[in-house]
Amino acid sequence: MISNSTTTASSDGMSVSPTTNFRQKSHLRQPFSKSKISHRSKSFSMGTSSKKTESLMSQQSCTKGINVNNYSSNSVKKEQSVHYKRLLRSLEAQQRYLPNPNYMKRVQDDSINETMRKGALVGIAKINAHLKYHPETFGIAVNLFDRCLSKIQVREVHLQLIATACFLIASKTSEKWLTHPRFKELCIAADHRFSCADIRRMESLLVKKLSWNLTPPSSYLFVEQILSSCEFTEGSSTMMFFTRHQQRGEMTEIAYRLCSSAALSYRFLKYTPSMVALCSIMIASQHILARNNMLNNINLNTSVLKPMLDVTQTKPEMVAQCVDDLMKISAFM
Repeated sequence: MISNSTTTASSDGMSVSPTTNFRQKSHLRQPFSKSKISHRSKSFSMGTSSKKTESLMSQQSCTKGINVNNYSSNSVKKEQSVHYKRLLRSLEAQQRYLPNPNYMKRVQDDSINETMRKGALVGIAKINAHLKYHPETFGIAVNLFDRCLSKIQVREVHLQLIATACFLIASKTSEKWLTHPRFKELCIAADHRFSCADIRRMESLLVKKLSWNLTPPSSYLFVEQILSSCEFTEGSSTMMFFTRHQQRGEMTEIAYRLCSSAALSYRFLKYTPSMVALCSIMIASQHILARNNMLNNINLNTSVLKPMLDVTQTKPEMVAQCVDDLMKISAFM
């Protein structure tokens, strides 16, 4: 069972007070040396104005062969590499958290169906929206739920309890510290179908069955990472338009709704979270461009799809079927 203790722990496992290091090392602070003080006083006592100082600095940079305009491009490339490395780590990690896409037949022996699964997940989706949690919390809970059903055979009466325990674990791992719902709140949301002790026991069972692998990368996370990685991709003016203007927020909202619809559908277990996120962004971009009468002037395959395929290292032939399935469940297209 996950502990809610507030003790601060160091890397070697020993409890440390937050003010211990500050009090022990306060006497090690060294005052400024006289040479540094005199150097600073001389520099600030100069009679040159700020404008003259700036012109002098620019002349010195030119004489040394330094182009000031290159600083912005270097920072952009550095930030692009940071986002791209995070995306690569998530792409590598998602392979360890994939559930069995056919667990209803192979594990559950058709004792549960897609309607039962959707009903259990809709319940925690309503709790997630009521508590105003991030959509990624719901995505993590769905992944834990499907991975649990891929390992153990359950009955229909236990589905809501398993989904509630998965949501509790997801809220503890993804939300702020000590903001997860209490057992009583979850029991009330489920109309007292189970007790607080049942949630506690199920939570302890799930973390053991899942080997404490409780932080999977969800499709919501990939939406943010793909957009951040494509934001600085050279030669993609369309993606620069999407990511640097108000369309970024609208695109993210539409992609999130598509990811939520995909999470509730059992058929999307055959797709990876990165694939669902990529196709959700593709459909969202098509919707925004069509609304702004820009769809005829832009080739989506080269301007939007190709940069995302490059950063996610995805094959184009794998995208068409996922886009078609998402278009069928999308309500706004």
